[in-house]
Amino acid sequence: MGDDLGTTMLLGIVFVTMWFLAGAPMAQVGAVGAAMLGVAMVALTALEGFRVQRVLAFLNPEDHADGAAWQAQQSQIGFASGGLWGQGPGASKAKWGFLPEAHTDFILAVIGEELGLIGTVAIIGALVAVVASGITIGVRCRDPFGRLVAFGISTWLGVQALVNVGVAVGALPTKGIPLPFVSSGGTAMVVALMGVGVLLAISSDTPATRSGRVARRAPVTRRG
Repeated sequence: MGDDLGTTMLLGIVFVTMWFLAGAPMAQVGAVGAAMLGVAMVALTALEGFRVQRVLAFLNPEDHADGAAWQAQQSQIGFASGGLWGQGPGASKAKWGFLPEAHTDFILAVIGEELGLIGTVAIIGALVAVVASGITIGVRCRDPFGRLVAFGISTWLGVQALVNVGVAVGALPTKGIPLPFVSSGGTAMVVALMGVGVLLAISSDTPATRSGRVARRAPVTRRG
């Protein structure tokens, strides 16, 4: 309803994932997933023409170099300019008007230009570590509700990061989804940090955490 198809599809993926992990039959999950995908395709082609242009620009970027493919091409130029070690912090040229939305949707291209492949891999590795930690918390959690919430938050952060990285490197059509914990934007940052806070709260229910608390509280006795 808010004309944000990317976030709507992200929420749909989280819903289907949590529904599947909750034990829903594969036939139902597949049917609902296919229906949601069909609705997304209708919205993609019928609601706003710019979305179709983005897909066409993704398939044939050379034909839309001055239009819908401009952002994606400038993003890839930023990565190429950074090379292995980058141009140095603050030395990006793409962010000075060449790359639209460089501080939000395409922040990874600026990082790639300034910090190179090494910096880009470090950022992606940190995001992978956050998602992997969330999945680990979900696996260890004894409470079924807490387990589903942990998996849902991990799916949300992981898919959102994957889409943003895919768009920045040209592997996916342009889509306005921020990079968690990195892109500029107060709401996105606050909500992502709230998600991590929920994960930390759920982690207190894991056996390892409980045994650690018991061990710290146990009195120490000595003979003699």
